[in-house]
Amino acid sequence: MLKARHAANYRRPAPRIRVARIALLGMLGATFGWLALVNQIRVVGVGHIRAEEAIVSTLFEGRILALRATCNDRVAKGDLLALVGDPVRDHAYRGEMIAEETMARVRRIVQRSRIAVAGSLVAISERHAAAARRHDENAAALATAIEQAWRAEAVPLKERVAVLSARDRAREGLAEAEATLRRRHAELERLRAEMAAQTAGFAERVAARQVLAGLGGNEEIRAPFDGVVTECPRSLGDVIRPSVAIVRLQRAGSARIFVWVPAVELSRLREGMAADIVVSDSGRTLEARVIHLPLEVGPLPDSLRRYFWQNQTWQQYARIEVEPADPAEAATLPGDARVDAIIRLTRERWLPRDLMKAL
Repeated sequence: MLKARHAANYRRPAPRIRVARIALLGMLGATFGWLALVNQIRVVGVGHIRAEEAIVSTLFEGRILALRATCNDRVAKGDLLALVGDPVRDHAYRGEMIAEETMARVRRIVQRSRIAVAGSLVAISERHAAAARRHDENAAALATAIEQAWRAEAVPLKERVAVLSARDRAREGLAEAEATLRRRHAELERLRAEMAAQTAGFAERVAARQVLAGLGGNEEIRAPFDGVVTECPRSLGDVIRPSVAIVRLQRAGSARIFVWVPAVELSRLREGMAADIVVSDSGRTLEARVIHLPLEVGPLPDSLRRYFWQNQTWQQYARIEVEPADPAEAATLPGDARVDAIIRLTRERWLPRDLMKAL
């Protein structure tokens, strides 16, 4: 009786409601099935780009007079990137050049005077040595004659001793005069060598000052290596201080992409698998492939953590390396940028167009 009463009160839903329920159940089943399938055909990871970079700056404060490089420009080693000038420094360089030239001229005059005095002393010493040499010859001749006369008992012993003493004093005077001449000759050669060294040194310093003055206080900023300009925060006419970045330069071919994936997914990965890389800053997407699998795992770096569960000790990650399929794209990758990676575990399959139409 209760069943009959319940059957009498029960009304079946309208056909439209039944269709909606069936469609909802079908969509839920397809969604969960698709998520399960996606989890089986791909591995998702996060990572960043590492590249060798250089911040190009100036050594002195100045104004940017010329800017030859802009973002994404390829440059070669030694190419001019910017020209920085300073009128105050230009005036200081020219003043230093004039002071250096004046000092070199004054030192040259002083050194020439010293050399002239030393040359005069050498000439005087030569005359003294010549006179001492003649006196020594005369004393030696007189001593020889006196010696012969004394042997013939023509002169007394006292006169012989006086002549021989005069001969010895003449020899001592000659030796002293020759020593003075040699000393003054050495002094003259030393002054000449010193003047030559000073002249060469002053010439180098004056030439260096002339080069600085010729630059007009301008400093040329050149590329330290072959690469790509990844950042150019300055513009023409900006006043910059020392060590402030003018451009950021990335060495060509140095960009490497490292991706961290869950350690539980490591056994499913193989070298050579295709991957899609998305650069977080620009949204740029490029194709890549896995080139290196790690031998150990560890926690996710702090710079890549986004969610609270990534900070758990039980959550371990493995770092793999991928490279872009196109080398030209690798040359323009920004250094130190975050990336998202989707590694495809299977190859893409293309369905026939007739089948897609039938579906």
